[in-house]
Amino acid sequence: MPPWTVSYDLKLRIPVLCHVQGYSVKKICEALGILKSLVYRTLQLYDSLADVTNTNSR
Repeated sequence: MPPWTVSYDLKLRIPVLCHVQGYSVKKICEALGILKSLVYRTLQLYDSLADVTNTNSR
């Protein structure tokens, strides 16, 4: 099965739910219907680049 992409606006909700609303990773996954790995990767990008996508990649 090919990898699927997640929209930018959905990724923008992850830091808000985590940092502002105080949701746990498990709650974010349940609320948005996404995988834990996506949540961790998005939060890591947000913390290091202040954006949810890596603009330095291709």
